[in-house]
Amino acid sequence: MACPVSRFGRSERGNALILFAMFAPVALMLLALAIDIGAVGVKKRELQGATDIAAILAAQEIGTYRQTALANLAANGFETGAVNDPADDDADTEHRPRTEAIIVRGTYIPDPNRPAPERFTANTYPVNAVKVTATHEADLFFAAGFMEAPDLTTTSVAYFASEAGFTVGTRLAAVRGGVANMLLNELFGTEVSLSAMDYRALLRADAALFPALDALSTRAGITAVTYDDILQGEVTLSDLALSLVDGLPPGDAARTPLSRIAADPAMAAQTLELQDLVDLGAYSASRPGTVSGPYALRVRALDMLTAGALLAGGEHQIELDLGASLPGLAGLTATLQIGERPKGTYWLAVSGDRSARVHTAQARLLLDARIDGASLLMGSEVRLPLYVELAAATAEIGRVSCPGGREAGALVDILVTPSLAHLRIADVTPETLADFDPEAPASPAQLFGSRLLAVRGRSSTDVGSLTPQTVRFTADDILRGRIRTVASRDLVGSATGSLITGLELQVSAGGLSLYSPSRVQSAIAWTVAPVTDELDEVLESLLALAGLSLGEADVRASGLHCKHAVLVQ
Repeated sequence: MACPVSRFGRSERGNALILFAMFAPVALMLLALAIDIGAVGVKKRELQGATDIAAILAAQEIGTYRQTALANLAANGFETGAVNDPADDDADTEHRPRTEAIIVRGTYIPDPNRPAPERFTANTYPVNAVKVTATHEADLFFAAGFMEAPDLTTTSVAYFASEAGFTVGTRLAAVRGGVANMLLNELFGTEVSLSAMDYRALLRADAALFPALDALSTRAGITAVTYDDILQGEVTLSDLALSLVDGLPPGDAARTPLSRIAADPAMAAQTLELQDLVDLGAYSASRPGTVSGPYALRVRALDMLTAGALLAGGEHQIELDLGASLPGLAGLTATLQIGERPKGTYWLAVSGDRSARVHTAQARLLLDARIDGASLLMGSEVRLPLYVELAAATAEIGRVSCPGGREAGALVDILVTPSLAHLRIADVTPETLADFDPEAPASPAQLFGSRLLAVRGRSSTDVGSLTPQTVRFTADDILRGRIRTVASRDLVGSATGSLITGLELQVSAGGLSLYSPSRVQSAIAWTVAPVTDELDEVLESLLALAGLSLGEADVRASGLHCKHAVLVQ
């Protein structure tokens, strides 16, 4: 009989159980690791989804982007406790929360030729994107005993491109009698007679731009696939005027006078390309007839036609002899030299950042007035030459905010710098008027002359500031076409009166030279005082042709296009 011990040693029964007992702990560890890896993967997908949503919503609420991203991360189960910025040196690192977030805004350039990581630049201008980077300490259920919990990191970049249309300039003012006809006919080269009612209707006329461009494409025979094709086509001022008529509401009182202006042969002889006047931004790629809605671009018809006339003719010199048409004046002549806009700038632009600017033209103006003299001046006429140099007014988008990607509740901030003006009482030459270099020469003006008395004088004042002012428009402002005026507040009261107050005189009497005798100063001031308002009115009306005003600028948010934020990384 075999020994039981020997039989037990040779037995092969139970091998599987032994092997299982040996490898079961390893298998359990691998299973636990697989479960933890799966759980970590699920958690990372959840974190990525939360980061994506946080970036999109933060981009749509750019004014409160940090708080918005933080709130949405917390709502999706990733409470951060604080939002850390890489530029924040005071971030609390001792008590680290389970989730940390780095939220920055910056510029995203959707250029396919750039590597994807280089398309977003943090903390740069213009702001059109938000980047959210979230780091979360994962949970380990079984593997925590032999390994540290990993940190999960996800990154999302959301990009938005909301845009607003805007213009800067000065609304043409209502002026008396035949002065309006003289101004417009000199500018357009026409011979149209408008009544006061016609002119008031033109001042109020507000045209829908895209229907006008649709009509212009047909009228000018432009084969257009996009609005950019229309802007590149050559059109006449007549075509532009008639197309603006098509953009007016049916029955608008301005349709008839605008059509009469368009019918003048001089309008058909002047051509332009609207791409030098208008930058449609993202609308440029839209097909004609596809853009509409209450927030689509609208323009003042007469303002756009005036800007087109200035573009068609390049630099303009307008000369007017108003004679004695204004009360208190023995005579009045005006010479206005209007320069071209700076290259690469527009009358109207559509943008969501500072990449586009709108400018007015620069101008030089000489008003030469003759005023019936006072008895103190022996009844002779006083001559008063007012010379004005104006730089261009500018505007650019500061911010376009569209909560939830919708126009309702949107805010548009526009940065406006009114034109700088230098006013003088001085004699200037025609060459000086045509010279747009600074510090143009001018000499003391001959104000009064007789056999016994000769009076020369000079005066100057500056108006304006280089500091931009922020003007905010609401969605309701855009719907109603509200125009806001930005003033430098450097000039108080009458421009002419301010110059007279600071007048320095040189008086020659009987061969003697006297400096600013008070009696002559008072006599000239007393003579000019009754006509200062009339001179200011003519001055402002002439400058308005160039879209300029003394120390002021009219700005309008003329349209709005809100887009939902999209995930780009």
